[in-house]
Amino acid sequence: EYAVVVDPDTLEPAGHPTPGRDLRVLGACRFGRARLIDNLGVVAR
Repeated sequence: EYAVVVDPDTLEPAGHPTPGRDLRVLGACRFGRARLIDNLGVVAR
């Protein structure tokens, strides 16, 4: 359904992050009748 890269403190879209900046990838999808939602911490390169 969606995937977005956000600032981990504000959850606002990250835009064009600078290298070394902490970010969060948020995503959701449907798998059969279930909706799977997850997030992952990453560092911009």
